[in-house]
Amino acid sequence: MVYASGTNKSLPTIAPNAALSTVNFTGLTADKDFMLDQVEFEVKAGQNILNADLDHLFTQVTLKFDSSKIGAVTAIAGANISPSNTNADVMLSTGAVTYTGSATAPVAFNLKNTTGTVIVSDSTFITTAPTTAGIVELTGLSINNSGAKALSFKNLTLNPGIKYNLELKVKAPTTVELGGKVWALGNLTYSNGVYGFAQTNDSYGNYWFAGFQIPKVLDGSVNNQKPSTAINGGATDPCSLVLPLNTWRLPTAQEFNTLITNTNAGGVDNPQNINTWDPARWVDTYDGTAGTNLGMFFGSQVNPGADRYKEFYLPYGGSYNDNNTGDSFGSQGLYLLANNQRLQMTGSKNTQGWSINTAAADPNFAMQIRCIKKGL
Repeated sequence: MVYASGTNKSLPTIAPNAALSTVNFTGLTADKDFMLDQVEFEVKAGQNILNADLDHLFTQVTLKFDSSKIGAVTAIAGANISPSNTNADVMLSTGAVTYTGSATAPVAFNLKNTTGTVIVSDSTFITTAPTTAGIVELTGLSINNSGAKALSFKNLTLNPGIKYNLELKVKAPTTVELGGKVWALGNLTYSNGVYGFAQTNDSYGNYWFAGFQIPKVLDGSVNNQKPSTAINGGATDPCSLVLPLNTWRLPTAQEFNTLITNTNAGGVDNPQNINTWDPARWVDTYDGTAGTNLGMFFGSQVNPGADRYKEFYLPYGGSYNDNNTGDSFGSQGLYLLANNQRLQMTGSKNTQGWSINTAAADPNFAMQIRCIKKGL
């Protein structure tokens, strides 16, 4: 019988001449990382080498928390994992573990860093029977200087004797509800036949002609100054081609006019928390610096700062007005709507979003698209 502590903690001893079948180590704690092996071995004259392959009987966990999709952790009070029994008893003859004491006691992780986009911990140990109800909880968590709060990851599978490297990631929201509608948070994109949404809210996406399903080709391989069915396909709504099919659509002019009304002074989506008579629309670069694109926030009278990733924001990606060179990049937003309509936005940085309207779309103008959930 060979046993050891993987963390070099002190362990019980076996009394001389004790029968192995009677040896039960009681009250072991998780941090001892108890290891055990049974090896048949005959001692002979000369050199004797005992080869033992010890099995870990407790569970080892390392935490990696990634918030890079929404920003950097600016503070974290701590992190823990549960369940873990306070003690465990091990019968040496069989290696059977009996879990004793509280079955829900959380065990704290020792965090190597408390700021940054990736938080990592040292290994920690827990004593638990097989479970699919593991929980990792982060406490006092602040991302991008937001208010501190708790964040939990539940229903984790944990088994005895296994070493886990838990990589937990926070995903950025992909939709936002405003004006009673659910909108995509990124502009419509197209690549190699695949329709999707831009990775960041301020990215431009592709440019589309009214009534065509494939965006304007800008690589010079064809002359696509004006739309054609040979290049730009049929009249299918391109939003409907995002997977799952037929779950998105082009928004209507009426829906945007309603959104404009709702974010005007006194509107239902205007918090009126700063200037009572101003609209809740704000023209700014996405993060307030020159490193991101200019556009318009809806539902806010200021740059929402740390919460910008979950706000409705339309970047000023300009358009292609019957040309292949482009117009008004960074100073105007033109968005294609259903029924050959368009949305137009202008305005300079750090101003209220007064200049916004809908009208008929020019058939030779290629514009960006922001999709809306179908059926809503």
